[in-house]
Amino acid sequence: MPEDSSDSQTKSPDLLEMWDDLCAMVGDELMPAGLEGAVLEPLGAIASAHGLIDHSFSSDNFNDRKVAATLAGHLESPEPDLLARLFSHESARDRELAPDDIKRLECQSVVEDIVFAAARWCRRPELRDAAESLLKQVVSETVRGNYWNTASYAMAVLCYHQSPGSKELLEQFERFCLPANGSKPEPPAHPSAPTLEQEAQFARGLAEGDPRTLSAIDQLLDEKDEACKNFSWSKENTDWLEQFFTAARNATG
Repeated sequence: MPEDSSDSQTKSPDLLEMWDDLCAMVGDELMPAGLEGAVLEPLGAIASAHGLIDHSFSSDNFNDRKVAATLAGHLESPEPDLLARLFSHESARDRELAPDDIKRLECQSVVEDIVFAAARWCRRPELRDAAESLLKQVVSETVRGNYWNTASYAMAVLCYHQSPGSKELLEQFERFCLPANGSKPEPPAHPSAPTLEQEAQFARGLAEGDPRTLSAIDQLLDEKDEACKNFSWSKENTDWLEQFFTAARNATG
């Protein structure tokens, strides 16, 4: 949060400028601690949050896009194709980079948050089909050679919710990271230098129906939500946040 909010108190606050400041704090401080929901959950109930996602997803700063993707998971009434559009946008960024460009790691990180957002959507019957479609796309692209390092997370969520077709997709995922002849899989070319060890671990656990593997991502979301319940702001930050939420609510009209 800005240390001095006096300017915001003497003039009508600009919502996007305030959101940019908040994005920086959420991405740099709250997300590493798993506390982003303390801000993004209440924001998701405000209609103007949709426009904030569009604004941040056009940013070249990958932290802004991560926050936007995470906010999408907390929206009260999202458009069903939102996560697919965000994934398409990030995939296009990735394709524009050279195969060995280290900035491709930023795209991987943003897609991770899109996958987590989809995991949240899977808890809501009206959004589950759209979420599962996105998760299947992440896994399918990875199996075909367009590597996403959270495909194992996507596969776990699909199996946890017993999504139609998840058994067949898991078989494809197993062949990708666990060759039948017992040889080591051929890791995809990517600047993250994947070994496919994580993918193999998830594939084994899911194939065996291991409850810890099946619920791994949902358990992580539960832990984040529980941590947010015990989080408290300083008075200065509370006052600044109230200004931000007031500006966000006013922007809906």
